[in-house]
Amino acid sequence: MSRASHIRALAAVAFAAGALGACGTAPSVSDLGEVSSILAPESPEVPGKPVEAYTRIARGLKTCWLAPTAPLGLDKAYVFAAEADPEDKGGKAFIVIYERTPDGERGLKAFAVALEPDGDNSKLGTENYRVPEPFGAQMLGDVRRWAGGESGCTPMTPDFAPVEEPKAAPSAKPGKKPKTTAT
Repeated sequence: MSRASHIRALAAVAFAAGALGACGTAPSVSDLGEVSSILAPESPEVPGKPVEAYTRIARGLKTCWLAPTAPLGLDKAYVFAAEADPEDKGGKAFIVIYERTPDGERGLKAFAVALEPDGDNSKLGTENYRVPEPFGAQMLGDVRRWAGGESGCTPMTPDFAPVEEPKAAPSAKPGKKPKTTAT
């Protein structure tokens, strides 16, 4: 490989890394450290290695909770971010669901899942930071169920109704005084 080809290849890799980093879907190192703090010695044990449980949980969240037709659809108000380390790098796995900011970026942490190896199984930590009830409790239950090896979506809470954005009142044209009526 010539020096010019080598430089072009490095530039392409650097550009791709910058572009992917700008997408804002991978949790930052500080998020991962903070999320791992939800694991405690009394955290429940779930079957399989963290990446296996992570796969079941991520599939369930994206199918049941974060699909465009679900109450927390990605196109609505939340952003899904996740990372799973290989076994030789510790084998931990994390899922963080963020509130979506008005400009489409990640905002505050809304929900988190952490998994770490425990022999042939995994320890599971979960935390609902900002998902409104009753959905937060139902999501926590679903995550525990999926981590335990079950699949499928539980029915949504019957009183779910999407919140409508308030319509802006028409504003008066600049320079015109609003009409008043004498009574």
